[in-house]
Amino acid sequence: MRNIFKIAPWAMLLAFLAMPVQAAVVVESTESDDVLDAVGEITSSVRVANRGDTVTVFLNGTYVATAWLQRERGSPGSGAWENVKRVTNGTDNATIQTSWVTRRDNTSWRVFMDAFTSGDIVAQVTNASKVPTEYAEGRTYQRYFDDFFTNTSAVNAEYWITAENDGSGTVCVVTVTIQEGAITCISGTGEDGLDVVALSFVDLTDDGALVSDGVMVSETRLQVTDFDGQVGFCLHDEEATASQLTPFDVDSNVVLFDTGNQADSVCLMNQDEATSGTTWQPVSANTDVEGNNSDEYETVTVVDATYVILRIELDSSGDAYFYIDGVLVYAENEVVATTARLIPFIWVNTTTDGSGGAVTVIIDYVDFIAARPSA
Repeated sequence: MRNIFKIAPWAMLLAFLAMPVQAAVVVESTESDDVLDAVGEITSSVRVANRGDTVTVFLNGTYVATAWLQRERGSPGSGAWENVKRVTNGTDNATIQTSWVTRRDNTSWRVFMDAFTSGDIVAQVTNASKVPTEYAEGRTYQRYFDDFFTNTSAVNAEYWITAENDGSGTVCVVTVTIQEGAITCISGTGEDGLDVVALSFVDLTDDGALVSDGVMVSETRLQVTDFDGQVGFCLHDEEATASQLTPFDVDSNVVLFDTGNQADSVCLMNQDEATSGTTWQPVSANTDVEGNNSDEYETVTVVDATYVILRIELDSSGDAYFYIDGVLVYAENEVVATTARLIPFIWVNTTTDGSGGAVTVIIDYVDFIAARPSA
């Protein structure tokens, strides 16, 4: 029998266009201490517009507790919640990432503490895409991109490069034998942990992006030949001048931000003195206050002499989304101040105890995307 209920293609298109578009958000505990550490405590909720979208939960901390991903029952605002998926593994210093594909339209999600013995949980909940968002240059965004291919022997001075202290490092020079036009930066070899070689991609005053103006993205493709020290890639509020300080130190599960000339920074970094000394870790500071409860958060294992793509996306609220090789590995609420002006920043450094030698990083490209200024 002939089907007389065919839907016209234009009607299908209109229905698709009418579907609600959900902006990415990330929320945390509703408590003033930003952690879950008592029965009944919750995170703020995330509203998901369309079935098939993904909710992702990121947890870390030292705890003995049980927490659940919960879904609101009934109509939005009903206040009735049901457990959907347990998101803790019971005990221990656990770093956990878990996702749930939603099966209903217009639902709200949160994390709820069901049982508690000790410790605390740092919890983040997001509806962000599991893959990066593409932002094309045009009327909405401006873009800076360089694969360093056009330079022949040295990075142009406009990139604000510097070496500190013992002077034995190599200050970000183009390696002309590398086909992709990469540059090589090598830290000094001193034993005080301050032998930094740093690179900032654009001028902060002229080309830095204001967080409150809108989405900001920076991405780099790089490889490290020796992880015996520090390597960091950031959106940062200082240029790499001679007085530039290393932004972060990660040692024995404690993240410490250097509150010298800088105040706001969000990075993916590795440090061999960390408890998780073999993974890339997201770190941040909002007006000199460390994010993630000053704890480490383990993501992807670092691999010597192998290219990796590191990407940080910031929204106008200062929420951050971290991607490694095109996969979301962490998200956190309000990692930087909305008043911060940021630029890409990369550094290499020796270890603070001098146990490692020079650290070498080869950078294929740096990409910087920012909303056009509001004023």
